[in-house]
Amino acid sequence: MKELKYKKYYHCIYETERGFDINLCEVENKKYPCINGSPFSINNVCGNTCYFAYPGGCGLYIMGKKILEEFKQQKFIWKDIVEIRGEYHYEEFPISGLMDDELTYQIDDFLDSVGRKYNVYPGNIKTYMMDRIDFDPKKLSFGAESCGCYINGVPEECYE
Repeated sequence: MKELKYKKYYHCIYETERGFDINLCEVENKKYPCINGSPFSINNVCGNTCYFAYPGGCGLYIMGKKILEEFKQQKFIWKDIVEIRGEYHYEEFPISGLMDDELTYQIDDFLDSVGRKYNVYPGNIKTYMMDRIDFDPKKLSFGAESCGCYINGVPEECYE
């Protein structure tokens, strides 16, 4: 298995108008309270308080920076079987790598790309991975086993 040291924290990363940030409450299993409903993050609370409160460096801040640095170096591709107008196709397109939770990647970029390719509204696209569409694998030259997220060309489940 390949190793991405901080992959288990990618679900804590989100995008802001200033770029990527990370919810440090989630990294440390909510050990640190969120303040006023805002995530305890590098660009938000931690960046303004931890850094000055701990001149030698806030361990949580440093860990968050390392997670973001590793995340930004990865190339994420989503591969899936899509159903469009009753026809099935195998497609693969880049995604941001952002996640809704520990198990669910945001595939909006994938759906937008498929929609542009087939001139269809993304909401009308069904996928094997998200919608569990039923298809006959004998009629296709590809199968469900190759669907999902790939990080740097390697299936996501091959990483520790």
